[in-house]
Amino acid sequence: MHVLRRSWALVLMAMSIGCGASEPDATAPKAGDANAPATQVDLPDVADLPTRADGVAVAYKYRMTHDCRRTSALPDGQQSVVDERTQSVYSWHWQGNEAALVLHRIDFEVSADDQLAMKSSMTRSRRVVEQDDVTLDDAFADLNPQWQEVLESSFDTPLCNLVIDDGGNQLQRTVTDRPGAKMVIDRGIVANARLFQGPFPSGRNAWEAAAEIAVPHYASGTLAYEIVDPPTVTGDDLIEVHVSGKLVGTPATGSPGTESFDTEAADVGNVSYTLEGTVVYSRRMQQWIAGNLEAELTFDAFLMGQKIPTLAKVVLSMTLLSSETVDTSVD
Repeated sequence: MHVLRRSWALVLMAMSIGCGASEPDATAPKAGDANAPATQVDLPDVADLPTRADGVAVAYKYRMTHDCRRTSALPDGQQSVVDERTQSVYSWHWQGNEAALVLHRIDFEVSADDQLAMKSSMTRSRRVVEQDDVTLDDAFADLNPQWQEVLESSFDTPLCNLVIDDGGNQLQRTVTDRPGAKMVIDRGIVANARLFQGPFPSGRNAWEAAAEIAVPHYASGTLAYEIVDPPTVTGDDLIEVHVSGKLVGTPATGSPGTESFDTEAADVGNVSYTLEGTVVYSRRMQQWIAGNLEAELTFDAFLMGQKIPTLAKVVLSMTLLSSETVDTSVD
């Protein structure tokens, strides 16, 4: 029975891996806790940092972490637990009301039933994978052409370009179609970075905005934003905002009850996130600078014709690391 349980756990784990040892594919471990207020994170002194409000091109660098613990009811009547952690370092390069998302580093870990299965990290110059007590540490020049394309297309180059209005509402979004960047985009880097960069309308204490998430499955919907302490709208620089709402999968993700749904071909269905947390906005920086969000995720996994109900706890956090001016002059 243990062998059967273990084999199903490994199949479920394989569904989520986004950076494997041989093909571009992997993930990461244990869900943390998002109970601490977002204002308590270790932030730089934003009063000394350059801002796009100064009329210059600025790169805001962030660290984003998302943890996911998935508990699945297996066909043998037991449960399997898959833990994932993904940590990304990225920048939003702003000039006026236009922004470009640039990924610098991404790290994955994944374990099944408390046994570490894989660790992986990637940058523009290097790829490291630890699996089965074996570590592969390859510089860019030592990788095969397929992996060179992944690193070259995914890191230190724009993945997404945005145009927003003065209230932070998205007017236009263009995501790169470079094939080598597909893996990190499918991992949700664009959707999740945008989750922490919603609008901040002037003079309002509460509003709603469209949002999307992709850890580990894609969903979209509307989130409600409410300033925690309304007097700070006209007071201190840092504004803490409560966020809540429900994001759901679309027919394109394989939802049962739609014409396109096929239990043999679909990976998941009935995807639903119930999300709550806080984010912090700096009026001086004109930027969200921290966030702590927690979600309960439910979905059905479909494997070998069988439906596996799954419950997951997802914790996401984002912290501003720095900002610096960007030289846009052409030699």
